[in-house]
Amino acid sequence: MASLGGMSRAARNGIIVKHGGTHEQLARIRTAVFDKTGTLTHGRPTLVEVRLAGGAGTRAGESELLALAAAAELHSSHVLAASVVESARNHALEISAPDDAVEHATDGVAASVRGHRVLVGKRELVETSAGAIGEEPLASGELAV
Repeated sequence: MASLGGMSRAARNGIIVKHGGTHEQLARIRTAVFDKTGTLTHGRPTLVEVRLAGGAGTRAGESELLALAAAAELHSSHVLAASVVESARNHALEISAPDDAVEHATDGVAASVRGHRVLVGKRELVETSAGAIGEEPLASGELAV
């Protein structure tokens, strides 16, 4: 429970902790050295790319996916959620209010948006509804949502 609380508190301060054991390791740290990347410089993650399953699709399909994800993320307290919503707003997309939304602590959010069931978060959460999902290649420092 303390680990979950620590991860939640870190997220509220813009720090993403992927594993609970990280807090135990942080307690033993005496010196920290950072590589200055955009995330640290700007203090928040940004959405870099929208990819449709299988790599096929249109710009309109990517925009629709981003708008649906942003609508669901309106109800998430996770630091990555803000980057999805901000990207949709920067693309001037209409972000509909979801009919319902449930946040699954540390895993993501499930929502109903304009008749669509939307799950945004970790692969395991999405796979509970969509089945197995292929793993996309990511560059260093990137995360998949």
